[in-house]
This record gives sequence, C-alpha cells and structure tokens, in this order.
Amino acid sequence: MKAEDIRGIIAGQLGEKRSEANTQGVVLDESLVGPEQIQVIDRSGETDQVVDAWLVMIENPKGATDDEKGHRIVAKLDGSLFGLALAGLPEDSHLVCIGWYDNFKEALEAM
Repeated sequence: MKAEDIRGIIAGQLGEKRSEANTQGVVLDESLVGPEQIQVIDRSGETDQVVDAWLVMIENPKGATDDEKGHRIVAKLDGSLFGLALAGLPEDSHLVCIGWYDNFKEALEAM
C-alpha cells in the first residue's frame, strides 16, 4: 500500500471526528503525520521482531519537547492492523510496538 491508501483508510474510519479531541486531549488534525515508513520493534509476540510500518500519528501534548512526546500509532504496511508504539528502552534502536488493533480508532482508544 502507498501512503495515500493508508491516509484514506484512516479518513474513512474517522469521518468527521478529525477535529475533535480524544479522552486524553489529542486533537487528531494536529497529531496525524505522513504516513512515513519506519521500522518498529514488535513486542506483541514471544520474541522481538523488527518490522516495517507506517507512522501515522504522534501524540503531541501542547508544549511537549521531542523527548516528551507520547504514544505513536503505526499501521502495518498493508493497512490491515494499527499498533500502539512508544519509545522503548535506551538500548532500543526503534520505537516499540506494544500491541496491534483491528483499526485506527481502536488503537487511538487504547492510548
């Protein structure tokens, strides 16, 4: 899938709610990015795996520095699942995906 395909999936799931804040005050219009292809460490299974994914959202509380930014939402390259990712341990070379969800809204609600 291409970046525009992933944007289309997210837009279809959100509808008119892009300008609303979720329960943690994240305004989607301000937090959606790219999508940009990155690698994440998938820790949802028995062993860690580095996988390619689309970075689609960065939780960015107002006034936060880069180090203070919170959860990220990533999508599998084929758009079939959305994951919740965050900075891992100091020795982790990539963001760490801690779980996969059936759609963007489920990942957002899991934050």
